[in-house]
Amino acid sequence: MNVTHKNPATHHPLKGPAKVSSPATSAKVIPIHDTYPRDGESVRRYRIWNATTKAQLRWRYYSDKRHAHIGALIECRWAEVGTTLEVFDIHTGRLMGQYSRKVNTIAFMGGDNVAQEKRS
Repeated sequence: MNVTHKNPATHHPLKGPAKVSSPATSAKVIPIHDTYPRDGESVRRYRIWNATTKAQLRWRYYSDKRHAHIGALIECRWAEVGTTLEVFDIHTGRLMGQYSRKVNTIAFMGGDNVAQEKRS
């Protein structure tokens, strides 16, 4: 007798496997700025782009993408309401994530890399 064991947390006996959907994985993020400046020789490749003023933030260059996201959160916290900051990779021009300052919160929309990391 062949018995297959299914994960009870994700599989319902009558309905089948559970479908997981979250706003970060289902929403497609569109970069506000079409092309970012590129530089293939920079050591600190992760930069923060202010989509409101259409300029890079000075002195906010990072070699680690996690530090770039934390830096974007810090800058977004002190920015005016309605400001959108984007973390991007200057070597490839790829969007890593967007942070938008709201009245009481900071909204995060994942970038190109979020969909690729979920697939792998």
